[in-house]
Amino acid sequence: MLQEARLDISVVIVSYNVRRFLEQALRSVFSALEGLEGEVWVVDNASSDGSVRMVREQFPQVKLIANRENLGFARANNQAIAKAKGRYILLLNPDTIVRNDTFKVMINFMDEHPEVGAAGCRVLNPDGSLQLACRRGFPTPAVAFYKIVGLSSLFPKSRRFGRYNMTYLDPDEVAEVDAVSGSFMMVRREVVEKVGALDPEFFMYGEDIDWCYRIQQAGWKVYYVPYTEIVHFKGESTRTVPKVKNQLEFYRAMYLFVRKHLGRHLVPRWVLTAGIVLRGAASLIGKGLYKIAFPAADLFLSLTGLTLGILTRFGYFYPLPPYRDIRAYIIVYAACGAAWVGAMWIAGAYGPRRYSLLRAFLGTFLGFLAVTSAPFFWKEYAFSRLVALYALMYNMLLLPGWRVLLGWLGRKGLRLGRRRALVVGLGHEGMAFLKTVSEHPELGYDVVGLVSDGRMMEEAIGGVRVVGTVDDLPELVKSYRVDEIVVTTSSVPYSRIFEAASRMRRTQVAFKLVPTSFEELATERELPLIDLEVPRRVWRKLWRSSGK
Repeated sequence: MLQEARLDISVVIVSYNVRRFLEQALRSVFSALEGLEGEVWVVDNASSDGSVRMVREQFPQVKLIANRENLGFARANNQAIAKAKGRYILLLNPDTIVRNDTFKVMINFMDEHPEVGAAGCRVLNPDGSLQLACRRGFPTPAVAFYKIVGLSSLFPKSRRFGRYNMTYLDPDEVAEVDAVSGSFMMVRREVVEKVGALDPEFFMYGEDIDWCYRIQQAGWKVYYVPYTEIVHFKGESTRTVPKVKNQLEFYRAMYLFVRKHLGRHLVPRWVLTAGIVLRGAASLIGKGLYKIAFPAADLFLSLTGLTLGILTRFGYFYPLPPYRDIRAYIIVYAACGAAWVGAMWIAGAYGPRRYSLLRAFLGTFLGFLAVTSAPFFWKEYAFSRLVALYALMYNMLLLPGWRVLLGWLGRKGLRLGRRRALVVGLGHEGMAFLKTVSEHPELGYDVVGLVSDGRMMEEAIGGVRVVGTVDDLPELVKSYRVDEIVVTTSSVPYSRIFEAASRMRRTQVAFKLVPTSFEELATERELPLIDLEVPRRVWRKLWRSSGK
């Protein structure tokens, strides 16, 4: 039984080991609540990163529920929903940033449209692009089939084939949809009283689609409202969950939805279940192939180096004394390949520093030591030390070399999405940004220069030159053919930066903001930059809403 409605809105956030994101989200939430009667609930699912302590110390006004075990997303939300006192209940992910006007805009929309039971706003990725999951179709057999075989990607504007993410809709227009994302879902109180809360059988996926389905079955509508937007660092709230468990829960949620709502569909349930199992298996295999890409390349190249070593030493490959049997070759090659790949793993060449030349050289040398030591224990497979030395020479070129090649291709702009960037200011966040993009060329950034924020700066920092001041931005953008301006300091008012931007001729230049928690949030695949300019109308809305 819900509490009596006394407030405009109850914001419910379920958190699990995302303290840095949660802190950032709560700051934006309380800014957006100004002028409204609201409450904020945080339900922590037994985090071990100090989230509970942070909320208690920094946000004492938050109504906190600290669970002793991970109850899952649905059950944890239901704990707060049962005690919420708002006319509207908002489910919000902890890895989001809310715009100052978001709550007011969404409440006004719901007040003006009493037939709408649930609604979601525009959800942006950190790079400013639309997060397609913020408006979705129900995963019927046909919709799922179009997605799996790729027809939804080939024909995104088709009403038939593009229904999975409703890509045929204009992202700037209000639209009735099947479902909105649980990362931001505003639900009318009367809806909860009639259809109930989230289904606790869903652990961490699918509960939002299931809820939207039940809401529509009860006679209400679900709407996508792009009048306002949030930024969602998608995947961060589930990053601490083991990836295999993550995948299993996702496909389990699909199965639960099929069992609950599509059991009487024209397609037999066993066919739908088989499709989910096959799709899940294919996804797990695909992720496994991605993980073994670097070790597989090193295995192939290290054995290539060994072969070249044999040819350099003897001038021919087969047969070699004392090997008269091809099986001996197989054993030697398998052992040498395993030694070099194992040594690269020990050197840390497959982790976040997989592009590090130092680790590649170290792994190659450790592999050489392992290969030359092995014959002392298995004398029947002993071979020329000179072969091993030649193989070391070739592998010292091949294993680090292909990593250098990837970096060179990136610096030459041959990687899709490569960007030339200017960095405004420096400080701790700026140093973290420069370090991250230099260590991970696959992120696609070329920092062409640093822009002074008005303080004294050296001529070069971290190997990157200081090329001018904020007032010089128009000329610098033109001279260096800049694609992005990354703002890493709060010492320069945004108004000054964007005044300089108004004088630029290259209007396609993007502006990105480095959050204060950049170092904790950055990953080897994605930078948590806040898009301030792409598209420009997004910046104008943010500017107006912030009052700067």
